[in-house]
Formats: sequence, C-alpha cells, structure tokens
Amino acid sequence: MTRLTADETLRHIHYKASSHELREDLAERMLELFNEDPSLDYAALRTAALKREMPDVVYHASALRNQPSIACFGLLASDPRRGHAGVYALGQPRGVYASAKPDEIGFWSGSATSWGVWSITGALSLPHRQDPLNPEHFVIECDVPNHMIEFRGSREIRHLFR
Repeated sequence: MTRLTADETLRHIHYKASSHELREDLAERMLELFNEDPSLDYAALRTAALKREMPDVVYHASALRNQPSIACFGLLASDPRRGHAGVYALGQPRGVYASAKPDEIGFWSGSATSWGVWSITGALSLPHRQDPLNPEHFVIECDVPNHMIEFRGSREIRHLFR
C-alpha cells in the first residue's frame, strides 16, 4: 500500500471531518499535530490526537443496585468480560473504568435503566492507562478504596417512545 503524501493526508483529514466520520475536535487536534510534523501519516495523527491524560478527578458509573457494595468496599477492579459487555470486551484490561466527565447518557449503564455516578478524587495516584477501545476513557488498574470516592447522584434513561 502506498503511503499518502502530506497534501493527501491533509485532504483526507478534511474529507473525514466534512463527512462527519471524524469529530470536529479530533480533526482540529490532528491538524495541529500535522502542522507540527507534516511527515506523520493519518493513522499516527489520529492515534496522537486521541491520546488523553487522565485528570485527578474522574467519574465512574454503575448500576444503582451496586451502591451499598461500593459504599462498603469501594470500587473493585473487575474483568469487563464478566459484565454486560461480555464477548465485546475481549482484550479489555481488568480494572475500574472511569471518564473525565460524569456519564449523563448511560454510555456505561449496560442494561440498567438507572445508574449511579461516583467521583474518584486522587485518581492520578493510582496505576492507570487510557482505555484501548474507548480512548476518551481510562482504566484504573486496581481497586479504588471507598475514602477516594463520593456518590454524585443517579441518572436514568428517559425513553423517547411510550
């Protein structure tokens, strides 16, 4: 396969953004990186643009039925293949999954129609990495003790059709 020229790479970024296959913020970051180093190909630019640093306060979502257990034991690192994701989580690391913003729409709610949101303060002190399949999220690679978490409230899916 022939590598794209710098001009072709630039056109490809614009094409993907204009056809809504590439989020606007991601396209802008890719263009910034391209301006810094025009020798980077599309894949390298996209990978670099997706790289995020985890903030010190992150948010975890879980079914509300887990609230008593979380209050007692904290957030326990788990294997996502054993949860609602099942086979779709193959290759995903064991851990506590978190994001920079609270889950307001049920992205992590699984089959639950209501879920709780917990903040984790001091997350940077824990071993972590960027989620390989969902690069805007993070995996904390250990249990999170309950003194680091705070319940922030519950959310529920509001059905569009009744």
